[in-house]
Amino acid sequence: MTKLVKVQDAKANLSQLIREAEAGETVIVTRHGKPTVRLAVVEPEPETGPVRMAIEAFRNVPKGDIEFERDRTPWGEMDLDFD
Repeated sequence: MTKLVKVQDAKANLSQLIREAEAGETVIVTRHGKPTVRLAVVEPEPETGPVRMAIEAFRNVPKGDIEFERDRTPWGEMDLDFD
């Protein structure tokens, strides 16, 4: 269902209109009786950072074609003097 709302009413009831848009209702704000703006839910953008890219790369590797070996190199000596 589409709900038409005047700008003045939208300013006074913005929180309620946002809740209605989040619930799936189409909310259109009008100015001088003409549709001007539509309230819409923002869809989250897919993650495209380096971690997400690495995860996707590993998902596409056929099983059995990759081997992992633990790096047993010592991290070095740690000095824990609390004096």
